Amino acid sequence: MDTMANKVIGRHLRRLRQRAGISQHELALRCRFTQSHISKLEQGERSLFFSEVFLYAEALGISADELLNGIRHAMFDHLRNQRDCW
Repeated sequence: MDTMANKVIGRHLRRLRQRAGISQHELALRCRFTQSHISKLEQGERSLFFSEVFLYAEALGISADELLNGIRHAMFDHLRNQRDCW
């Protein structure tokens, strides 16, 4: 996945985590990831693998559909904003 997409997805994941009111450490425990793994996802330094979507969504208390739909909207918004800059 490209760097821009990773950054957009990472920002969305951070917003979801913050909305849930949990820390990176707590989310990492719930997903059985390291806190560093969560940090790298949120900073866009790492891709979110499809196999992780379900763990991530469950840890946040949302459905995988809701997580993926939010990512889709975040990507469309980003692309729309990029187009408006031209």
